[in-house]
Amino acid sequence: MIALNDEQTMVLEMVRRFAREELAERAPEYDKRGEYPWPQLRKMGELGLLGMNTPEAWGGTGLDAVTWALVMEEIAAADPSVAVIFSVTSGLPQYMLLRFGSDEQKEKYLRPLAEGRWIGAFALTEASAGSDPKGLKSTAERVDGGYRLSGVKSWITSGGQAQLYVIMARAPEGITAFLVPAEAEGLSFGEPEEKMGLHAAHTTEVRMDGVFVPEADRLGEEGKGLHYALAGLDSGRLGIAAQAVGIARAAFEIARDYADEREQFGRKIREFQ
Repeated sequence: MIALNDEQTMVLEMVRRFAREELAERAPEYDKRGEYPWPQLRKMGELGLLGMNTPEAWGGTGLDAVTWALVMEEIAAADPSVAVIFSVTSGLPQYMLLRFGSDEQKEKYLRPLAEGRWIGAFALTEASAGSDPKGLKSTAERVDGGYRLSGVKSWITSGGQAQLYVIMARAPEGITAFLVPAEAEGLSFGEPEEKMGLHAAHTTEVRMDGVFVPEADRLGEEGKGLHYALAGLDSGRLGIAAQAVGIARAAFEIARDYADEREQFGRKIREFQ
């Protein structure tokens, strides 16, 4: 087991307290209602948790990947829906903006994400392009001053809730990444999908009907969007693993506690193990 430094220990203690007091007790009701957890996310923003991997210069807290993974585990153990939203907004959009965005884009889009004022979404997947993202059909037609995006993205976390969407579409030079604010004309969203769980983390279609994106809001070079997206996904694998550990740990703790309470044949059921 790694030894945590003083800063990591302090952050982890703060997050454990927050998860216990603000997330765990509210998670079942939010999941039951399928309500997007804005109050919890706003509190996380105030605590500096939504921009942990982004440098302070761009509004984040600039913490290391180990601390981020430990925080993700604690959040997931308390509320997996919040953890999914946290993983996406603090991972993919911010990573891609930090690595591939211009200073102007970082100021306009990265800063409000890192400061926790905005939630970000990542829109690559389509109904016929999931495991094979190169097969995406959304288009980005070149027009005066920028592009017009058309198509439908599927199963997008925080669809209809996020303020910024990083959307991949096929431009003349290939798949390209675009920064699209939620209020862009022609951008709309489907109803939250019915899922087996994670109901508070809304997952929807993102629909583009001739959405105009100015040249200044293209992320990086035309034709490099898939490369950027896959780099972002690679960086997010750690977060997915941390969520799995947190959820598994919470499930074990619930089962352990129940086994210490439930009695059959005059004995606690854990004593039969």
